[in-house]
Amino acid sequence: MLHNRDILCLSVTDWDLIQQRPHHLAMELAKNNRVLYINPVYSLFTYLRNIKNKNRRIYLTKEGKNPYILTCPPLLPLSEKYLFIEKIN
Repeated sequence: MLHNRDILCLSVTDWDLIQQRPHHLAMELAKNNRVLYINPVYSLFTYLRNIKNKNRRIYLTKEGKNPYILTCPPLLPLSEKYLFIEKIN
């Protein structure tokens, strides 16, 4: 097993959803390592709905022996159509 490593977990499953394999792997690795679990990037509308439901605005969190959880800022829609939105994203 790995010890004292920095591990990056890019996930397609949000940390706050039903616990699945990526969650269990990250929690097991976090026992002896520093783990950064990166939530998937959402559209602005999904992100705002999540804030409304969870009342959560913190982007980097840590709870106990769990890994660090990074929630990236949302992507604005229509970025493929408008260059200024792409620059913001």
